[in-house]
Amino acid sequence: MPSGKGALSGAAAGAGAGSMFGPWGAGIGAGIGGLLGLFGGGGNKPMSPELERMFQVEQNRFEQSNPLVEAAYRLAFSRLPTAARAGIGEPSLASAAQGLPPLVGGGDYNEPYAVRNALRSQEVRMRMADPIIQAVQRLAMSRMPRAFIPGTTPIGGQGGRARDDMPGGSKDDQRRV
Repeated sequence: MPSGKGALSGAAAGAGAGSMFGPWGAGIGAGIGGLLGLFGGGGNKPMSPELERMFQVEQNRFEQSNPLVEAAYRLAFSRLPTAARAGIGEPSLASAAQGLPPLVGGGDYNEPYAVRNALRSQEVRMRMADPIIQAVQRLAMSRMPRAFIPGTTPIGGQGGRARDDMPGGSKDDQRRV
C-alpha cells in the first residue's frame, strides 16, 4: 500500500545520504528513497513493473553520464600542479571499482538488487574523486605557512610577519609546485 508519509521520509533520508555525492547524488538518493518509502522499502517483495521501469530509466541516465564525469575528473586532476599529483594515479572508473566486493543477488536484504547496484555506482563515483581530493590536500599543505602545519613549530622569536608566515614567502624563496 503506497504511503505518502513513507515516501516523504524516504526521500528526505535518501537525499541526506546521497548529498555526500553532490547534487546529483542528493537527487538520485531522494528519488530512490522516495520510491522505496512509497512502496514500503522493498523487503522481499519485488518492485512493481512501473517502479522497475522508472528506476531503470534513472539508472541508465546515471550510467550514461559516467564517461563525462570521468573526463571531467581527469581534466581537473591534470590541471593540478605536477608536485601535487606525484605518485597518485589518475582518476578512472576502472580503478575506483577495484577492490569493491561483488554484489550478491537474492538473500534476505531489505532493498532490491537494483537499488544496491545503484548505490554501488554512486560509491564508485565517490571513490573516483579520491585522487583529486588527495592532490588538492597535498597542494594545500604545501602552500601553508610552516607555523600552521601540524607537527611543526614556528621559527623561534619571530612574530606573525616571519618569512614562513608570508603566503608567497620572500622574493628569493619562491617555491614552485
